[in-house]
Amino acid sequence: MFITKVASQFYIIILFILLSNFSLAQSNELKGWSSVEYGFKIKDLLKIDLSQHFRLKEDLNEVDSYITESEISYKPIKKLILSGQLRYYSRNDNNGGFQGFENMIRYRFGVEKKFTTNKLNFELRLAYQNRFSLDRDNRIKKRIRVRPLIEW
Repeated sequence: MFITKVASQFYIIILFILLSNFSLAQSNELKGWSSVEYGFKIKDLLKIDLSQHFRLKEDLNEVDSYITESEISYKPIKKLILSGQLRYYSRNDNNGGFQGFENMIRYRFGVEKKFTTNKLNFELRLAYQNRFSLDRDNRIKKRIRVRPLIEW
């Protein structure tokens, strides 16, 4: 009984800490994101997507970034998708040490697996991503990203 009570109090404290950090991280700034995308399939196994994005920040008064993106997806078997993405973007930094627009490129290779049941859909995506600046040296960021998704 004592262990259960201590464990429940511990989880309540952790939940409170997570929610308080989440609420402190929010801002009242209005942002906007618009995009146009065109995609087409080639023989139901291959899909190519091209898109252009435009983001605004600071209550829609400043340009945040321009993004041009292309993605190719290959579906070798049912519910498994292999993908590659190339993204060029120009990001406006008006708060940091580097003022103005910075041109960057990001590429990503990923694997996505889908599982379905009667009421739930599960999706797991694992991706390797590399981002680097065209304007500054030593501005490289490499990541392995995992994205689980549950839909009902």
